[in-house]
Amino acid sequence: MVGNAPGYLPAGKSARGVVISDRYGHFLLSGVHPGNALISAVSSAAGRGSARALDVSSGRTTRGLRIQLVPQGIADTSLAPGSVAISLGERGSAPNLELVVVSVAESSEAERAGVEAGDVLAALDGVRPTSMADARARLSGQPGSDIVLELTRASVALRLRVLREAIRR
Repeated sequence: MVGNAPGYLPAGKSARGVVISDRYGHFLLSGVHPGNALISAVSSAAGRGSARALDVSSGRTTRGLRIQLVPQGIADTSLAPGSVAISLGERGSAPNLELVVVSVAESSEAERAGVEAGDVLAALDGVRPTSMADARARLSGQPGSDIVLELTRASVALRLRVLREAIRR
């Protein structure tokens, strides 16, 4: 996709601007504005990466774009089939580590509940997550079950109930 790709997307129809590559890694991403664009790729098994596509011109195909995926930690395949469709990032270090919402999948339950990029995750169902892996495990669950996210946005505390949904990793 153009820009920073989320690590989790709702299952079903792809969000606007998101495409899935074929088994060779080839993809067609239409609707990219002419000029320089950041193209990002995410794989739950291989990691994430991005590349600046040079010389994007209207009506022309850009070939030879290479995106190297870098592992972002160990993939946990034991997670439940549902989760909250947000991508998290870390800010700071222990004991002051903060988990920050980096992106919220378009048309997701998280977006409908009001979760926004930049929100700081304070607790999940009343429990402060100790790590990114802990947060991901707590966010995971059966599709249709809910979780209460305690967030901080611009120094304001928020409590949002979000339904877990079937997702693509």
